[in-house]
Amino acid sequence: MSKSAAAVKIGPASLYVAASGTTFPAVTATPSSDWTDLGYSEEGFIFEIENTVEELRVAQSVDPIDVKVSDRSVRITGELSQSTLANLNYVIGGAGSTASASVSTYTPTANNATDHLTKFAFLLRANSGSATAASEGKNRDYQIPIGVLAGTQSISYAKAPTKATLLVEIHALVTTDGNTPFTILDDEL
Repeated sequence: MSKSAAAVKIGPASLYVAASGTTFPAVTATPSSDWTDLGYSEEGFIFEIENTVEELRVAQSVDPIDVKVSDRSVRITGELSQSTLANLNYVIGGAGSTASASVSTYTPTANNATDHLTKFAFLLRANSGSATAASEGKNRDYQIPIGVLAGTQSISYAKAPTKATLLVEIHALVTTDGNTPFTILDDEL
């Protein structure tokens, strides 16, 4: 591949969440009302694929004869600027945020009430535009049909300009039919 400014992707991303089983929008379409935009982020989001490989060795060679993937973790990480109780509910595992006309409440489930986190569908929609004007408004979608939000939360309140933020750590899971835990779509060839 030759050097191409059009292949250098720049721009922000938005993170959406929906009930698992929700249909993903076309890469060129606006997500439906079934998808919740989690709002502003601090520095954007990172889509990570971590492969653990094992070297296959034999007595007759000092070098490995092959490598095999023994483990794969797929994650989306980032930091939400909007620390609403609804977002807190998502990042802690989807347990129990409620709202009325006057107050929002977050009450976690009892320790013995559940042994798992709520599973959701996730869409990370990145502006896949580049340095060329022809690619403006193009999208790259990272789709996770089944995933959970997990990880440590530490919410800090301090004087301005420090914001109370929420950490995002999404773990992709294998789909119920055993298919791959993620798909990447791009509307720019």
